Amino acid sequence: MGLRGDDLSVLVSSATQGNPYCPGDEHNLLGPGLYCEEVVTSRQMLLVPNALKSERWNSNSDMESGMLAYLGFPLRRADGGIFGTICLLDSRENTFSQEIITLLEKMPMLIEGNLKIHELLSQNARRAAEIDKKNNGLCELNVILAESEKKLRFITENTADAIWVCNVDKEVFVYANPGSCMHNINIDNGLQGLTLQDVVTPEFLGALSARIHNSAARLRQKPDMTIVAQHEVQFIDPDGRGFWGEYNAGTCSISKDMWRLWASAAILTSARAGHLLSQHARSPGAGF
Repeated sequence: MGLRGDDLSVLVSSATQGNPYCPGDEHNLLGPGLYCEEVVTSRQMLLVPNALKSERWNSNSDMESGMLAYLGFPLRRADGGIFGTICLLDSRENTFSQEIITLLEKMPMLIEGNLKIHELLSQNARRAAEIDKKNNGLCELNVILAESEKKLRFITENTADAIWVCNVDKEVFVYANPGSCMHNINIDNGLQGLTLQDVVTPEFLGALSARIHNSAARLRQKPDMTIVAQHEVQFIDPDGRGFWGEYNAGTCSISKDMWRLWASAAILTSARAGHLLSQHARSPGAGF
C-alpha cells in the first residue's frame, strides 16, 4: 500500500486467485480503519492472527473482504516519512511463522533502499535541469556580451578620440584603441605597456599622475560615477614636442587584483591649443 495524503492505495498485489485487492484501489485513512492504517499510524509491525477473535479488529474494513489474518510492516521514504506498507493477508486464521515474519521484516530495507536511489536520481535530474537552465541563460548572456563587445570594439577602434585603460598602481597603460588620436605618439602597439612618463610632458606628469590616482580613489568609493575629471594636458609627439589634448576620467574596475582606470583623450583644436599655450607660457601648468 502507498500513502498519498490521507489516502492509502494499492500499488502492487499478488496474482493469487481470489485476491480482492487490485492496484489502484484506494482507501481513506479517515474511514472505519484498515490494518495498514494502524501500521502507518504506529509506524510499527502489526500481526493479527484472527480478527474474529480480536475486539479491536473484528469489524475493520478488511473484514468485508474476508481477510481475517494480517502481517504488515511500514515503509519509509528517504526523509523518514511514511511511504506506505508491505503486508500479507489471509482469509483464514494464520499466526505466520517466525520464518515468514523475519523474511517480510527484511523486505522494507530492500524497498527503502530502492526508494532512496529513486529519490537521489530524481534530485540529480532536477539539479541537472537547473544546471541546464542556468547554462542556457549563461550562453544567452555570452552571446549578448560577445555582441556588445563586438560593437564596443568597433566604436573604440574607429573613433578619433583615444580610449585608455591604465593600471593605476603602476601607471602603465594596458590598452589603447588603435584608431585613436594618440597615433601622434607614433607607437605601433598603441599605448599598451607604456607609462605616463612615456606619453606626457614632464611639466604635466606629476599633476596627471595625481589626477589619475584621485579619480581612481573617487571611483572606488562611488563606482556609478561617470565623469569625475576633465583637464587639458600636454602629450609627447615622436619628435619629443608637446601637443595639447583633453583628458577625461571615466570608470574604475578591478581585474586580477589590478585597479584599472578607463579614460579618454582628444586632441584640442588649434585655437584652443594656442590659447592654452600662451596661458601656459605665462603660468606653467595653469591649463591643467
